[in-house]
Amino acid sequence: TALPFGAYATAAADVRRLGGRAPALDAGVDVRGAQLAALAHAFALPLRYPDGELDADLHARGSLSAPHVAGQVRIPAGSLNGLDFTAAAVNVAGGPGDVVASGGRVTVGTTAVAFSGEAGAAAQRFWLRAPRLDLADYNDYFDTADTLGGTCHVTLDVTRSAAGVGARGDVAIDGARYRRFDAGD
Repeated sequence: TALPFGAYATAAADVRRLGGRAPALDAGVDVRGAQLAALAHAFALPLRYPDGELDADLHARGSLSAPHVAGQVRIPAGSLNGLDFTAAAVNVAGGPGDVVASGGRVTVGTTAVAFSGEAGAAAQRFWLRAPRLDLADYNDYFDTADTLGGTCHVTLDVTRSAAGVGARGDVAIDGARYRRFDAGD
């Protein structure tokens, strides 16, 4: 079935107790080819020049008014502001008021990045790991060519709660360069 955002989907669902007080849902949805630009526009996401197609295999279960959704979202190849990426995938799970993204991964050039996150009413958390990040892989994001150079590893863990914002991380850069200026190690 054709859907908005240029996507196609197949679905199978079972809805029980529809006339009762607590209707229950058990549904599987497979989405193929949803256009990133159309999704970004529809959800007012501040992404510059998104391009690519999103695929998702999702399962919704529970109360019809507050189901729990779980599955995987993938973008085989795409770009943001001219920066190409491949093999993006993340497992998602959540319900009303919370969402968890786990086991996320994406490749930019030769750089493999892993990420996860959680968002709920009380707190949010995001972590990112890139054991070997080649800064030159990110040059296509900038309008000026050859903006960055060097390699590094990055570990970042950011949390936000009623107690405030916290961040921990480690970045070590070898051979750093910004445009023509060598910044060293």
